[in-house]
Amino acid sequence: MFDQGKIGKEIASELARQAGRRDNGVIKATVNCEGVASMKKAYCVAAYREIRDQQKLTSYLKLAGPAIDAAGGRVLARGLAAQVYESGIKERTTIIEFDSVEAATELHAGSAHQAALRALADGVVQDLRLVEAVE
Repeated sequence: MFDQGKIGKEIASELARQAGRRDNGVIKATVNCEGVASMKKAYCVAAYREIRDQQKLTSYLKLAGPAIDAAGGRVLARGLAAQVYESGIKERTTIIEFDSVEAATELHAGSAHQAALRALADGVVQDLRLVEAVE
C-alpha cells in the first residue's frame, strides 16, 4: 500500500528542487510533458523616454549591472531602438530576461537595486514594465 502523504511530499520536494525555489511552502512551478518542473520566465522592458543626465545613467548602470547579474538577469537587448512605430520614441530600450516574475520583483525591491535607483534619481524618464512569458 502506498503512503500518499509521503509520496506527495517527495514529489513536492523534487519539484521544488528542480524549480529552484519555494516560497512559504508553495511551489511556484509547473510540470512539463516530460515531468520536469519549470517556471515561466519574466521579461523586464525599460523604454527610456528621455535621458536627462548621462552621468547619472552611467552611475546607475555601474551599480545595477552586478545586481541584475546576481539576480540571474540576462540582458537580451539594449541600446537605441532600431525602428519606432506608433507613439514610439527613438531612445534607449533594454530587455532583461529573468527566471521568474518573483526573481525580477525581488531584484527591484532589493537594496542593491534601490541604491542604483537612488544614483539614477531624476536622470531619466522611463517606462518600466515586467511581463511574464506565455510559456
